[in-house]
Amino acid sequence: MSLIRAEGLSLAFGGVLAINDLDFAFDEGRVHSIIGPNGAGKTTLFNLVTGIYQPTEGRIWLDESEITGFATHQIAAQGVSRTFQNLQIFYNMTAEENVMVGRHMHADTRFVASLLGLPGIRRSNRECREAAAELLDFVGLSAIGDQPAANLSYGILKRLEIARALATEPKLLLLDEPAAGCNAVETAEIDQLIGKILDRGVTVVLVEHDMRLVMAVSDHILVLDRGSKLAEGSPQEIQNNPDVITAYLGEGEGDQDAA
Repeated sequence: MSLIRAEGLSLAFGGVLAINDLDFAFDEGRVHSIIGPNGAGKTTLFNLVTGIYQPTEGRIWLDESEITGFATHQIAAQGVSRTFQNLQIFYNMTAEENVMVGRHMHADTRFVASLLGLPGIRRSNRECREAAAELLDFVGLSAIGDQPAANLSYGILKRLEIARALATEPKLLLLDEPAAGCNAVETAEIDQLIGKILDRGVTVVLVEHDMRLVMAVSDHILVLDRGSKLAEGSPQEIQNNPDVITAYLGEGEGDQDAA
């Protein structure tokens, strides 16, 4: 069944349509990728799904409940989390503290109870720290929990941001170019991590320019062209689609970056 779907989704900035009458449906328990060149509307679509932008027209459903017009925190509370193309890391915090920030929806944040250090608050803080440690281990970063984020490499920070996104306990995780700027080893680590996230029961939607990664991990691919759907299907169908080959992958370059 579809975990998230949209009908007639459009977003205009002035007279420019960034997303144009887009329909899509992403099934639960799969890895979906969105590809297209810069300006195709990939990150804009993420911003619509997560409530950063509100659509000019159209509707969005999550688990058959409409979320059109919801604020970002309301959508997060419904089980949607994301990473960003440009890292959103708290560099003055440790790796573990960064992940703990992602647990805010599940923590006891009562002001007076916190001020008094009541047992419920102490228990909540302990559980939050334990959950952060488990997630750091899950993404392969258990050894650096106490290190300041400012001291960590770019590839490690990419996985740290994924750990923080998972801390909200999402059912839908949106990854915006998780391998951008990563070397081959770091990209392979992201590949393996996406598989582990799927095994955890989280549906993944991926925006990525690295076509090798996209073709390796995806069950389904949506191709955008200036905010409109050009094609969708399995990796093999997309690789063999003449419109996609011409527009994005290039003749004979199906395994290259769609930059």
